[in-house]
Amino acid sequence: WAGAVGAEGAAPLPADPARALWCRGKKKARKAKGAAAKDEDDAEDEPVEATEPELDMDKARDRLERVQEAFRAELAKLRTGRPDPGMLDHLRVEAYGESVTLPSIGQATLKTPKMLTINVYDPSLLDAVRSAIQTSGLNLNPAVDGTAINVPIPKTTKETREASAKKARELKEKTKNSVNGIRRDLIKDVNDMKKKKVVSEDEAFRMQKDVESLIETAQEAVAKLCDEREKEILAP
Repeated sequence: WAGAVGAEGAAPLPADPARALWCRGKKKARKAKGAAAKDEDDAEDEPVEATEPELDMDKARDRLERVQEAFRAELAKLRTGRPDPGMLDHLRVEAYGESVTLPSIGQATLKTPKMLTINVYDPSLLDAVRSAIQTSGLNLNPAVDGTAINVPIPKTTKETREASAKKARELKEKTKNSVNGIRRDLIKDVNDMKKKKVVSEDEAFRMQKDVESLIETAQEAVAKLCDEREKEILAP
């Protein structure tokens, strides 16, 4: 070994694989760090697109839909002059430890022009269904018949129908007030943004127009629901 080295000079030391791998790893880390820093600098130089402030109209629509659904449910409780298989759909029944809708546990059909029949899927719920109908405020007297419940529908008087129609109109006014409450909230949001100079006068004006259009559509829907139900109620 010593002779072989001789005139050629000192032989190179054997390579250390672990050290070489460590050096390559350090170089890659420095290169990656430099690339990341460059990307960060580039990102800072890119212009950020400004977003225009907007009202949460989706939330407002959701609130309006809930108000209308509640109005439909209240109108359904008012008796009409003619039997309707769906007249009891809004009733809730205590079943299996919770409150469920009547259509989920039974099917109502018009047995005769003056008799509804409810076929209850689970006979153990017959008494619960009968109790829910008796306490519904519709002045009905259901009777269990095997696995079904018969509900005689007495003919309504003119006075009863007019009283129900009046109740429908009262519910309409109450619902319109709820809709106007949503309008007030939206307009307040617009005015707050305008006051804080988050939006310009023109933008605030556009937002107010959108609010008025949304509220007008909702009020028209409420009026239509009431008119349709009132016709059903007053029909002899």
